[in-house]
Amino acid sequence: MLMRGVLVALLASSRFAADPAVHRIYVADRGDLLVTIPPGWTSAAHERLGDAGAATLTAPGGDARMDIVQSVKPFEPRPTTRRLKREAEALRDQVMRTGKASDVEMIELKGAAAMGYAVTARAEAQPPYDSLTRVSMLVGEVPILAQLQWKHAAPAAHEQGLEALKSLALDPGVLRVREGEVSIPDPTGRWFLVVAAPNVSGGPIESKFNSRAMVANLRKGGAVAIVLSIDPAAKPGGATVARDAALDDALAHGAARENFQIAGDEKIAYLINTVPQRAMKQTQVFTVQGGMWAEVRLVDMEYNPQRQPIMDGIVRGVRIEPRVASTTAPATPTPSPTSRP
Repeated sequence: MLMRGVLVALLASSRFAADPAVHRIYVADRGDLLVTIPPGWTSAAHERLGDAGAATLTAPGGDARMDIVQSVKPFEPRPTTRRLKREAEALRDQVMRTGKASDVEMIELKGAAAMGYAVTARAEAQPPYDSLTRVSMLVGEVPILAQLQWKHAAPAAHEQGLEALKSLALDPGVLRVREGEVSIPDPTGRWFLVVAAPNVSGGPIESKFNSRAMVANLRKGGAVAIVLSIDPAAKPGGATVARDAALDDALAHGAARENFQIAGDEKIAYLINTVPQRAMKQTQVFTVQGGMWAEVRLVDMEYNPQRQPIMDGIVRGVRIEPRVASTTAPATPTPSPTSRP
């Protein structure tokens, strides 16, 4: 629980500017599901249900509430729109047979990257709502379920919710997880920021905008938070400029200068923060690529010097990798600075 709180705090401190009109929903091994938020609506992420991402969107004045979740229902061999249609027709017929709902309707939803079916009925929702729309969608091959509860007197909110579902799209580049490796792409999609950590295990548990965090379980015990971020460069210059900006920001927020060490050069730079009274050590690795600041932050909340070789290995595994495979060497060499000033 403590480590999860650390991840949330680290992601909240990301310099990457948010797009308030887009909400990201984690999709296991597929990246992020993007949904465009209707004007005035609010969105909130849920704890994942196993590997299923979930979110809730709420209309102004509480006129509608929509829950979106990645379906964990097994599909063999894979989900199809034909199967979704059959299931929607069966749901419509079942609702009509009960006699407890009126104005039962089934419609097709189709967006640029999403397609599915919605079944709407009155008197099926929980108060204060009096109408319910249940939706099954496919975004690529990712099955998505949604439940839109709305007030019959506010049809505009219902239409806005359906338009949001049509906007669903998959961003497969936001997260790439391989065995012993995690990475995120730059916003242009030309390259990846990669952390190779063969001696750890774990998985991503939080995301925010173009940052990705994971908890890695160390082979010699303990855990470390790993946060990858790519932000537009705030100043011209190399990796030391990005590092010094991070140091200035930490000092401006009350950090003690004597707890920091710096190392590196214009290609790759390091900022190491050791807080003895908290038994915590944080290492930040910076590089600059294509006008972007790329940063990997490692936070060991229960620092033990015996685990330092593993931490050094994670730091050495930071690199820039072109999105398209090539024979070009990694853009940034990564000597480890963590065991020396």
